[in-house]
Amino acid sequence: MSDQIKLENNRSAVTKADPKKRKRLDDSIDGQSGKHRKVRKIKRKFASIEPEVIIDSSTKRIHLPSLQQLILYLLTSSNSQPDFCKVINRRAVSKVLFIEVRGLNCTDFGVKSLLRVQNAFTLQKDHFRQELVSFSNAFDYMVPMTMPGSNHAVYPLMTSLVSVHLSNKERKRIVHQNSGKEATLDNLCLKLDQLIASGYPIHKDVTGAKQESVDKTSDYVSTVKFDHPGAKVFALDCEMCRAESGLVLTRCSLTNWDGKRLIDELVKPDEHIVDYVTKYSGITEEMLKDVKTRLPDIQQKIKGIVSSDDILIGHSLQSDLNVLKMKHPRIIDTAECYDHGSGPPMKPALKSLIFKYFGKTIHDKATGHDSVEDCTSCLDLVKLKLEKGLFFGKSLKTSIFSNIAHCNKMETTNEGEKIPKSSLVIDSGLQLSGPYGPDELVQCKSDDEEVEMLQNKITKHDLILMKLRELEFSKGISSQNDGNTESVVSVEEAYSNLGIHFDKIYNAVPANTLIIVCASCGDLSAIRELQSEHRSFQLLFGKNPSVKNKSSSSDWTQSKAQRLDDAVYKVRSSFCFLTLKK
Repeated sequence: MSDQIKLENNRSAVTKADPKKRKRLDDSIDGQSGKHRKVRKIKRKFASIEPEVIIDSSTKRIHLPSLQQLILYLLTSSNSQPDFCKVINRRAVSKVLFIEVRGLNCTDFGVKSLLRVQNAFTLQKDHFRQELVSFSNAFDYMVPMTMPGSNHAVYPLMTSLVSVHLSNKERKRIVHQNSGKEATLDNLCLKLDQLIASGYPIHKDVTGAKQESVDKTSDYVSTVKFDHPGAKVFALDCEMCRAESGLVLTRCSLTNWDGKRLIDELVKPDEHIVDYVTKYSGITEEMLKDVKTRLPDIQQKIKGIVSSDDILIGHSLQSDLNVLKMKHPRIIDTAECYDHGSGPPMKPALKSLIFKYFGKTIHDKATGHDSVEDCTSCLDLVKLKLEKGLFFGKSLKTSIFSNIAHCNKMETTNEGEKIPKSSLVIDSGLQLSGPYGPDELVQCKSDDEEVEMLQNKITKHDLILMKLRELEFSKGISSQNDGNTESVVSVEEAYSNLGIHFDKIYNAVPANTLIIVCASCGDLSAIRELQSEHRSFQLLFGKNPSVKNKSSSSDWTQSKAQRLDDAVYKVRSSFCFLTLKK
């Protein structure tokens, strides 16, 4: 199944932490009094000191790790204070809100160009774009920054922000603890906390499973234990289309350890399909026209082949099991066996893993994805893992969410209860890995919904990440609007809405909240086009430099390389705003 479709099935799920480690604060509000039942308590010696974040105008252009460092300094026990600002009484800073807005330009704030600007500077507020008056009321400084990337590429902002490098001491500790450990099928199977965090339906035979977790999917079909000859390890993948209620099963493939297909059938849903998503699913209306197989038929076939003692392999297999409405206890998930290039909490795409480790390209057919190919790809990745060892394909990184949740700088309520800090991500588009992900991940269809979601949930979380996208859609600098062109407004209206949205956001956050707005500016389409041309050249000729007769259309010239570098430099030259709400 495609990672794009699987993400849709996972994004709205809330990633839950181990209840033994994470006792959440009941932050519900009394409708009569409007007061929180539990209130965060600040020590008396800090309560009287007004917190401040003072930007040092002499500091040179900052990079994203400086903002990450600031967030960790405010919300954890880290003593590493960034050098571009000074923080007074960090203990009194209650929350951090990080907003990405692609499409904002420095000219919107009266600045002609940032290419030669190196230091933070005071804004001339009478030069602001009229629709952005709410920004002029909140921010005093513009801070030039370099977006994450390299000379040849721009990295996603949110992806780079949430991934945190471990200290040398921590890296050595992890390596020492795991030295000599081999990868086996048993130790690659997900444990209970991993299954829960990644949104898997819990089978009663999972070690440590509580009846409460099992009962959440009581309507699902469970695999049962039985003896059978042959394979004890299987790979599973499904293709899905979209109905009114969500994703529905339209193809199911099951192979054995050798890649032999045991099941490969089209499935006709009971619901009307509103979008076949053929580009990813490979399914068309014509293909399902005469299909008689239904969901219960596939459930029984799988149940007759796979014992609960067997192992199921797949990539983000929770999506497949949820659409199948089935439960199985022994799962190997290749999205957990291997890390994303940027580290947790992002999940790697199956396509990128296969290209990285085997040099093969999948998911590139005009007819859509092939679920059998996905099964065999997952098997290849597991076999490689068994050969190379437990650390192969893993990055020694953690996430900003995990750092915040597990630090010893916990909040104390008036009742003396210590609670860990929590995080919320609103519609970022990140493929997040459960154990390292935020406490809550919410999908929204518009900026209006995002702002409303923030207003409803701001009191419950300490770190909030969100991305307002209407402006980038209106300017046509994004290719990911889910095909919903009817919702695209004019550029003028998008600016007006952005001003209104930011005003609502500012009013919603409590006092002593640090608000960071990063403006991802520039059109990435030219960069993507040149990068695609470069990749094609590398695939054709990169491994065979002796090839002489290269056509000019597929040649990668110095001129094109310079154009790519120039385009990347321009896009990476950006800016951000910071303010601490008084």
